[in-house]
Order: sequence, then C-alpha cells, then structure tokens
Amino acid sequence: MNKLFTFVFRITALCDKACEACCNGQQKAIHIPTQLFLKKLDDIRLFTEAKKVQPIIGLTGGEPFLYVDPRNRSHIGLLVHCILERIPSAEILIRTSGWEAHPILDDRLASLFNKIPKNQLNISLGFNLFQKKGIGASKRFKHMLSLLLAHQDRVIFDVIYNRLNVEKTIDLIEAGLADFNFQYQGIRTHILSQPSTPHRFTSRHREKAKQIIIEAYPAYNAYQQGNQAHFFDENVSCGVCHEIKTGPTQLFYREDLSLYHCNDPFLDSRISPIEKERFLSVSDEVNAMRDRLVRLRQLFFDQQLTFKNKQMRCAFCTRFMMRGRADVINPLTE
Repeated sequence: MNKLFTFVFRITALCDKACEACCNGQQKAIHIPTQLFLKKLDDIRLFTEAKKVQPIIGLTGGEPFLYVDPRNRSHIGLLVHCILERIPSAEILIRTSGWEAHPILDDRLASLFNKIPKNQLNISLGFNLFQKKGIGASKRFKHMLSLLLAHQDRVIFDVIYNRLNVEKTIDLIEAGLADFNFQYQGIRTHILSQPSTPHRFTSRHREKAKQIIIEAYPAYNAYQQGNQAHFFDENVSCGVCHEIKTGPTQLFYREDLSLYHCNDPFLDSRISPIEKERFLSVSDEVNAMRDRLVRLRQLFFDQQLTFKNKQMRCAFCTRFMMRGRADVINPLTE
C-alpha cells in the first residue's frame, strides 16, 4: 500500500475555548455515537483493502479529548481502540487545542501513547490567543508541549493570528520554544514581513533529535463576529487548493457521519452537509466527491476563476462541493 487516504471524523462539537469567529459556540455539543463509528470503520476497512490504499484516521472536534458517548460513557480512548481493532494498519491523527495541567485529560493522552505502537499515533496542537481570550495561554501552551514532547519526536503545532495579536502570538511561541531549548530564530522576521501569507517553520531541539513543526496562518473572520478590520485577508497565490487539484484524497465526517468538504469549521458549519443517507458505502462517498471535484476543476479552468482572498475561495468551493452549485460573484451569501 503506497497511496494514502485520510478519513477525518469530527467526533464532538464540544469545546471549552470559545474562540472569536469560530462556529463551535453556535452549535449543540453533540458527539459521534460509538455504534455508528464502528460501522463506518468496517466500511473503511473494506474500501481501503479493495483499493489498496493506506488508511489514515483523523479525530478532531471541537476538542476531541472532551468526547463522551452519552450511551456508553466512553471517551476518546475507546474510539482509538476501535480503530486499531477494526483497522490495525491505520495511522491515527488527533488534533487537540490543549489544556492546562489536568489529571484526567493528561492521563487520557498518556494512555493512548502507552497502548499504541510508536509512530502509529500522532497528536498535533492547534493553538492561538483567541482561545479563552488569551487567558492562561502561556501555561496551556507550555503544558501541552511538555506532554506531547514526552511521547513524540516530532510535534506539529498550528497557530492563527490577527492584526491585534500577531506580535503577542510570536512572543508566546518564542518563549515556549526557548523554555524547551528549541531554536526559534527567524520566525518573527518571516511572519511580520508577510503577515497575510501562511508560514511553515521547522524548529529543532538544540541537543535532542526532536522537532516542532510550526504552521502559522493569518486568521479570517468568516462569521464577522468581531471587528473585521482586525483580521487578515489571506493571500491566495493560485486558483485552487491542493485537495481540489488532486482529490479526493480524504473524506470529512461530522458527528452524525454526514459529509462535509474540508476541515474548515468557519465555513463548513454555515452550509448544510451532504446527508449520509445519500450513500450506501464509503466507495459511493468517494465517487460522489470525485465527481464534484472533477466538475469544480473544470469550472475553474473554463471560467479562469480567481478570488481576492482565501475566505472567498473557500466559501465558493465549499458551497459547490456541498450543494453542487455556488455563486461566483458572492460566495459568502446564503
């Protein structure tokens, strides 16, 4: 198996961070039912075996470590156990927004690494100063770095910022990296010289063979809940993103296993997902998304579509993929 295919599950909408411009505060805190998840895993196994692709299972939220199945009172550990039981070869990716020292959540994370073979589990950290309005940010950031570096040689850390907090965000990153003896030279210069452009940095430990991959993004405010002038219009250097060009290479599921286009909770939550009842199998889902991607790529080619920023482009592509149509002129309107 050489080709990879990723299945991302938003296992819960529950989150304690209350980030500005995020959709989670506008949604009910629902969780993926365990039995539905098990059935989907069986179907994924059949699909990946038939297509001879390597499965990657992603768990996200909300905050995935707050997931609880109300019927079975299970937490994320059971879901991970189910993945390994149903699809032993699967690589498991979990994206957390982190927490301050907490005995239950700390133990929940550590127990995953203790039960899963090394390099089969990767937990990444999404972090920013919108979370809890920046309260406790430094403590939370350093605690999560300590937890993740204890179990992983390579930690992926993504961050977003706006015009008001970009320098404070850089201060926090530099202080955290310095405390753990990681290199951080050049990060400030690169971000401040092109704040409207995404950046990716590799920070290496000064003594150990450990790395922190930092992915820094300018934030846009799809919900326009705060002052729009504080947010960036992220520059788009090409007509389409990688998934539109090459996909489908991944499927994204909400808690009820309906499909959505990508892992952008700002935009996707505004548009009704593709109901799961429309499909008989994972293979049907892949074929349906492939058909829409082919038509979307053709539309970009025929009309030479360009957008002034990422927000407009993502809104257009999301609407097209989830509705089969979109307004080129005004993609953000209902």
